[in-house]
Amino acid sequence: MSFFERISTSRWPITIFATKQTKSRQTSVLLASGLAVAATFGISAILNHYLTRKTERENPPEGKFVRVQGLNIHYVAQGDGPPVVMFHGNGSALQDFQCAGLVDRLSSKHRVILFDRPGFGHTGRPKGVVWTPEQQAAIFADALSKLGVEEPVIVGHSWGTLVAVAIAQEARLRCRGLVLVSGYYLPSARIDLIAGSVGAIPVIGPVLCHTVLPLLARASWPELLRNLFAPRSTKSFAGFPKELTFRPSQLSASAHETAMLNPAVVGIARRLRGLRKPVTIMAGTADRVIDANHSATLHHHLPGSSLELLPLQGHMVHHTDRERVVRAIEQIMFPQAEVS
Repeated sequence: MSFFERISTSRWPITIFATKQTKSRQTSVLLASGLAVAATFGISAILNHYLTRKTERENPPEGKFVRVQGLNIHYVAQGDGPPVVMFHGNGSALQDFQCAGLVDRLSSKHRVILFDRPGFGHTGRPKGVVWTPEQQAAIFADALSKLGVEEPVIVGHSWGTLVAVAIAQEARLRCRGLVLVSGYYLPSARIDLIAGSVGAIPVIGPVLCHTVLPLLARASWPELLRNLFAPRSTKSFAGFPKELTFRPSQLSASAHETAMLNPAVVGIARRLRGLRKPVTIMAGTADRVIDANHSATLHHHLPGSSLELLPLQGHMVHHTDRERVVRAIEQIMFPQAEVS
């Protein structure tokens, strides 16, 4: 049999043709899948852009702005008297303290100043700046100087405790003392920190923040709240403008702060040892977000500090045990007085 006869009677042509058909189908499937993913991302981006604009129209700034180092910082000031300055946690905004009732409770005797930290609420977060606690402290020290605030008690919650610590070390600002609530002070390996940092990955992060992450954030919001408040009720948070937290810009800021958390707390106890101001450290023993051991360890390394571990309280102590936080503030503000 000749070579051409063998070719004509063999299955090679059929096999080659079938292989080409299979590859063609695979290419079509991959192309269709790619187009579907691209379309999904595109639709998600358009939807998130629309929801962001809608949210910002429905939740306009309720305070004023102070311009510092080219940045417009949104703040709310209420009441008269000795000043109390508050810094919210990661992913939050100044309304957190308002919902907790702290502002109304304190403003009868104090001037209470709340800030939206860079990237949260209505304060921008310019790119090209590494927004460490120290960088934020420098901004806020200037802002408080412009607002004429002198010797405040500084309150920080969660990530805001790091800003409070850094601002207390600012030479340009004298403070009366610190109240640190539910803070993170010990570097540790945590899977949730890795997952929460995805939005900070170069190139990929911004794409996810404008497409997938806002949808995931909305879906996971109820469970997030339960973890933040457990074992207490989330009722006090009902007035918080949650839609602000789902904006791509705020999700990006939150991811960057999550990624920075462990590096930011390295050596924090050592840096605080030179602080000659009263420091009250508070934490809930049932906190599911940050173990109360963080607060106990900081207290151990910080001679002269006060530690309050609150039984059956979670991460949102300033909501669920507001009076204890108020009492801690006033004990620093009026050390000689008997605080009820």
